[in-house]
Amino acid sequence: MLPQLVFVLSLFDWAKYKTSKGAVKMHTLLDYDGNLPAYVNITDGKTADNKGAYDVPLLKGSVIVADRFYNDFSLLNVWDSKGVYFVVRHKDNIQFRTIKENELPENRHMNILKDEIIELTGKTSKKKYPKKLRRVAIWNEENKQVIEVITNQMLWTANTISELYKSRWQIEIFFREIKQLLHIKSFIGTSENAVMIQIWTALILLYHFSSFE
Repeated sequence: MLPQLVFVLSLFDWAKYKTSKGAVKMHTLLDYDGNLPAYVNITDGKTADNKGAYDVPLLKGSVIVADRFYNDFSLLNVWDSKGVYFVVRHKDNIQFRTIKENELPENRHMNILKDEIIELTGKTSKKKYPKKLRRVAIWNEENKQVIEVITNQMLWTANTISELYKSRWQIEIFFREIKQLLHIKSFIGTSENAVMIQIWTALILLYHFSSFE
């Protein structure tokens, strides 16, 4: 959900990341309807993606679509407790037990490989998220791979879940515009304040240009 800008640490010593490199991250909530950020939190590069997500303000009934970096069961439990739906790509090492296999649609939506209700079996993960989850496996023809997601939405069709995850590509397009169209490659100043000013200026410009499309 966020781009990362990498710096020379000797010049940007406040942007902690690696031994010789500094970086900042933009933890961003992108509004799908307007394709514009509804929330942005800029941190140093060492802040984990999922940790930055805890502070994102979400409305009840919102739907969050995210990659496997947000497969944090404590975070998902917080979202669920707030009435927020999520569709998140799960990690390969997830431990679970299948409770029920949902019937797949016949002769349509052939990209849906599996639709099932599960519960976590890992001792730590089950403690963090004790409720049932829905797991959907999707064939991605473009990349020739299976994408497996988990969600707390039990009523929508598996194809709707698939299309929701597909829409995650919009965040990639947004970050590409930030990096390429606005050319955030060099900074006039190296202080934290100087870097933040240029990033926020770029975001304001993007909003301005989008308003006139």
